Amino acid sequence: MKYIQLRAFHTVAREQSVSRAADALNVTQPAVTLHLQALEDTYGVTLFNRTKNGVILTRDGRDLYALTGRMFAEEADIQAFLQGTVALERGHLSISADGPHVALDLVSEYRTRHPGIEVSMTLGNADETLDDVMTGRVDAALLANPPKSDRLARVPVLRQSMVAVVARDHPWAAKKDIELADLTGEPVILRESGSMTRRTLERALEKKKIRTSPVMELGSREAVKEAAAHGMGIGFMQERETVGDTRVVGLGIRDLRETNLDTLVCLKRNAGRRTIKALLEVARDLAAVR
Repeated sequence: MKYIQLRAFHTVAREQSVSRAADALNVTQPAVTLHLQALEDTYGVTLFNRTKNGVILTRDGRDLYALTGRMFAEEADIQAFLQGTVALERGHLSISADGPHVALDLVSEYRTRHPGIEVSMTLGNADETLDDVMTGRVDAALLANPPKSDRLARVPVLRQSMVAVVARDHPWAAKKDIELADLTGEPVILRESGSMTRRTLERALEKKKIRTSPVMELGSREAVKEAAAHGMGIGFMQERETVGDTRVVGLGIRDLRETNLDTLVCLKRNAGRRTIKALLEVARDLAAVR
């Protein structure tokens, strides 16, 4: 059984005429007749009764026509699906991020441009986010200062500085900024191991030989902000992550030179996929206006 034989049969059955089927298929009438005969001979069935007025489906022919009708309807659905995917009218994109703020800017713009694409996003620390994309669990990842890798395509999106986060009624709340030395002996709230924020802070403190008094270790920036808002210590976040929360104040750290560069990455082998390529384009556009 060949595809062209089924196509010829289905078209003849639909048109109830070999000549009209030939026109629809853009082939000759003898070619259509040969396909029908080959199909009937292969399976030893009679699909049409030939009359001087055309062709009439036999019982076997009617049963087969019902099946080929479903088959070619599915084919049309598949074609429409693939065309929609090519046009980014449907599909799915998975993203991992080490923070929600820049990532949601990215996703929001992506969804505005491509509303038919379903986007799922997971949050984790820098190590978890990088592992997600390197192992292929997600299509792309947004994280601060990803390590160099020949396997990754990357688009830098936004450079941010770290701030110290204190409650609105903290003695430092009226300050604009502090120095690292001011943290000596102060109760600080740390992120978990694997967090880029924690690594950046610990490198800076170690370089200046400054000792703080860690009071707790928390697994998310939201938890750090809540703890700081409740007066439990001094937290550390990226500058944009405190915006809009009136319970806390973000203080610049004058002598902390290291900044974080939020970067969108994906595996190079996947960078040409339409959904991912479109995300990279959105990231470039966002970076250009920041």
